[in-house]
Amino acid sequence: MIDLIFWSGLLIVAWVYIFYWVYSIYKGAPYYPSSRKFRDGLVEAVNENGNTLRIAELGAGDGRVAFALAKEGHRVDAFEINPFLTLIMRMRNLFAANKINIIRDDFLHHDFGEYDVFITYLYPAVMQKIAHKISAQAKPGATVFSNTFSFYDRKPDRKLLNGRLLVYSNVTV
Repeated sequence: MIDLIFWSGLLIVAWVYIFYWVYSIYKGAPYYPSSRKFRDGLVEAVNENGNTLRIAELGAGDGRVAFALAKEGHRVDAFEINPFLTLIMRMRNLFAANKINIIRDDFLHHDFGEYDVFITYLYPAVMQKIAHKISAQAKPGATVFSNTFSFYDRKPDRKLLNGRLLVYSNVTV
């Protein structure tokens, strides 16, 4: 009986994990962590924009970028729909000196009016959805830093880190 309960529980957890993995692909992109070198280059580029910025990381994964930005003194909202990844972030947040705000929800349901900077690592189709939302709602002069994927209708103002980090300045209408 104990074996049946154990295997049933394991099967349920596996199905929930697979569901959220597929759901995250549908909603934005699967979890694929940025390298330490990329993360450090991104943090350096964001720091050039000023001190204590209000940052939204859209699709934060395990939070490695969000925590690195918070360590630099920025106020970071980490948006992630996968409950397993938000659990990892919440565990890290317990012990982090510089806390992040973790939001387990679809970022398309939130107002972007308070953010100076947006960090993305999302599929092109989702980039198009957020491009219009950011340009309509973000603070004047807001900047988007995108890992690898670009907006269809706009060329990046700068390409850093061998062309992998795309920087879009003044993205508001």
